[in-house]
Amino acid sequence: MTTTSSTTTTTTTLPPYCNDDDLVSYRPNIMQFGVASWSSQRLKATKVVNRDLSAEWYRKASKERSVDFKVTGFQPGLMLDRYEQLEDLTCYKAFELIYEYLSKDVDGDVFRDLADRYHKSYEKELKRVVLTGIDYDWNSSGAIDSTEKLEMVSPRTLRRV
Repeated sequence: MTTTSSTTTTTTTLPPYCNDDDLVSYRPNIMQFGVASWSSQRLKATKVVNRDLSAEWYRKASKERSVDFKVTGFQPGLMLDRYEQLEDLTCYKAFELIYEYLSKDVDGDVFRDLADRYHKSYEKELKRVVLTGIDYDWNSSGAIDSTEKLEMVSPRTLRRV
C-alpha cells in the first residue's frame, strides 16, 4: 500500500489491460518494428489509464456515493470488468507511447503523426469511458451488483423562461 499525505491509494501489480495480440488486432504490423514485445509501453499505458481514471472518474463517482476519495483512494483491482471496459482506452495510450518511442523527433515524422493521432483517440475514448462509467466493486464483494453500475451523466443547467 502506498500512502501519501492525505490519500491512501492501494497500488497493486495488475497485468496491463491489453496485450500484444490486442495491439496487433488494431495494427497488424505493430510487431514488425524490431521489438519482441511492447510490454513496457502497455504497462505504462495501464498506469496512465489508472491515473487518469482516478482523477477524471473516481473523484466524481466517489462523491456521488458519499465516499471521500482522499480517504478511500482509487483501487484499480476493484474494476472487475477492467479488461473488457478499458482495452480500447489502454491500446490507444499504448500506441501513443509506442509511436513516441519510434519517433525520430523531426518534422513530418510519420510516427510522430501516429502518436498524435492515438493521443487524440485516447482523449476521446477517456471522455466516453468517464461519461459511461466504470463497473467498480464499491463494497469489495467480488461482484458488481446493479447499484454499483453507476453511470456518470453530464450535469444539466435548468433555466427559467
